[in-house]
Amino acid sequence: MNNEYDDGHGQGSGNGQGGQTRDRLLDDIKMVMREAEELLRSTGQQAGEGYQVARERFESTLSSAKDSISDLEEQLSVTARETMENTDRYVKENPWQAVAVGALAGIALGVAIGISRRYRPSRDFD
Repeated sequence: MNNEYDDGHGQGSGNGQGGQTRDRLLDDIKMVMREAEELLRSTGQQAGEGYQVARERFESTLSSAKDSISDLEEQLSVTARETMENTDRYVKENPWQAVAVGALAGIALGVAIGISRRYRPSRDFD
């Protein structure tokens, strides 16, 4: 079972923690579907009418899940693209506001790191 969750380049989708979580979920679902398909192939010669009915129902459900995942991936791709385009447009239309937001975020992050270092318990137990 692959728990690395990367795109082959040592990182996830590159769209932040939410994107990485989403990619992990999609990867897990795809892996489950691949394993389910393998199970169906390996048990294809099993006898029994009840088994065949259950197998056909499972194949139908699996096919439906594949279609849903494909649709979800397309929606997520479109949403990510639109978000990037909107952000790019905003930054181009309001460059100084974008600089100010970036500066404030940097200051806030610096203050948070400074406070966390200031109040970190000492590791010296001597």
